[in-house]
Amino acid sequence: RNAAFRRVVLRGYDYQCAVCGLRIVLPDIPSPIDAAHLVPWSESRDDSPNNGMALCKLHHWALDANLISPTPDLRWRVSRLLDARRNSERELARFDGLPVLLPMEERFYPRPDAIKWRLDGLAC
Repeated sequence: RNAAFRRVVLRGYDYQCAVCGLRIVLPDIPSPIDAAHLVPWSESRDDSPNNGMALCKLHHWALDANLISPTPDLRWRVSRLLDARRNSERELARFDGLPVLLPMEERFYPRPDAIKWRLDGLAC
């Protein structure tokens, strides 16, 4: 949809996932990092960079599934539906309480109202 949104968000986060830090930059190969909306575009029509975060495919899916969310103090909150005792769920659960890997420039930090929207939808 909006290539500019993707380009600005990925550059702001230096092509690094804000959850796990995955960063693979190779010539002529697309990045495995997505530009994810905090408040979905379908609801907000907002492609501003501070309504976005750079996330790897797994963490983008988890955000959209309401299994993870940033918090106002810029840490990750993970849904209690995930059980860290299960290997398959541990990959997400282990980030609970860890800091968000933020963009280099504060102007690209996620907006507080967008964080609140996302956190309010977190599956309990």
